[in-house]
Amino acid sequence: MFELLLKQCNDEILALFENFKTTRAERLIYLNQPIATNNSKISASVEHKGINHPEDVKLIQNLLNTKNNSKLVVDGIAGAKTKNAIAIFQRDIVKMPQPDGRVDVNMNTWKALIGQYTPQTIQTTPQPIQQSKETSKAKEKGLWESIKEKA
Repeated sequence: MFELLLKQCNDEILALFENFKTTRAERLIYLNQPIATNNSKISASVEHKGINHPEDVKLIQNLLNTKNNSKLVVDGIAGAKTKNAIAIFQRDIVKMPQPDGRVDVNMNTWKALIGQYTPQTIQTTPQPIQQSKETSKAKEKGLWESIKEKA
């Protein structure tokens, strides 16, 4: 009885979305999504060579839709679109130089998805080039030679 009532509610919600210019897949994103909080956890890794528990995958898909507007269908299946969305999030938000398309428990991608990680900015201040004593002496001698020639 409860499942029938839940299906009827979902159908009514989908009907409300018909007024908006969205695809059925985009409307399904908003249904049956786990709600993520700072205390949310995944039980195992998700995506590339991960364990991929369906509830964990749904949570990751939901978070990617919320944080990065990924427009994934929240179906609990870790497919190519989910892996690609994770890699894009890692590249753009986490600032990983080589995104791996995987979310691991308590690692940077996960922390960024739940709002507990800020990528460190890399210091790009150029460092002065240190010259050897021999190079400095050679330059001074060359400068002195050119000054003597002009005089």
